[in-house]
Amino acid sequence: MTLLDMADIQQALRAYPKLHRYGFALNGSSVSTDTSVSSNAKNKQASFRALTKRYNPDELLNSVYAEDWQVVLQPQQFETGEGSLATDIMACSVAVHALRQCETRKSINHRYSAAQICQHIRSYLLSQIICEPSQRHAYRQIRIFTGHVIVAAYHLGWEIQVSDDGQCYFNLSSRSGLLIRYPNMQDYDINGWSS
Repeated sequence: MTLLDMADIQQALRAYPKLHRYGFALNGSSVSTDTSVSSNAKNKQASFRALTKRYNPDELLNSVYAEDWQVVLQPQQFETGEGSLATDIMACSVAVHALRQCETRKSINHRYSAAQICQHIRSYLLSQIICEPSQRHAYRQIRIFTGHVIVAAYHLGWEIQVSDDGQCYFNLSSRSGLLIRYPNMQDYDINGWSS
């Protein structure tokens, strides 16, 4: 896997000044949490978040308190608000590595949002924990958000379509390895968790 550096990320941030970890900021709006989480799901998770905020997030990431699927598929619960997209080198590099499996198309009937692709990349990351258990600790530290997907797409030279509501879309082949092999886990129930 090729690692990006901060200069690569900075190029994307110069091209899209409103870009942050969670996607694009709308005019006059504050930075919101991951767009893939509905407001209803946020309310259900509020008590868990309140509980986890009392503990060191690094301790939760490194311990048995949170299972692998929860850390990887629901990274917003372990987000402390520290750091920024400009320093998320590993997350952006993983996104580039995963997006290299995808082919772009000029004209297709369906386009994929950055949030949807983000979910597929999280599934990919979870599969790597299973394939490489010795690297489990390192993979649990990588939290993928929509902004990382957009930086990776920009780095790969993809056409980025931004709608008025701040959503970002790409024209991808539905036969891409990332989309076929790694499901969007938001569509499934896991151990009582549902989207």
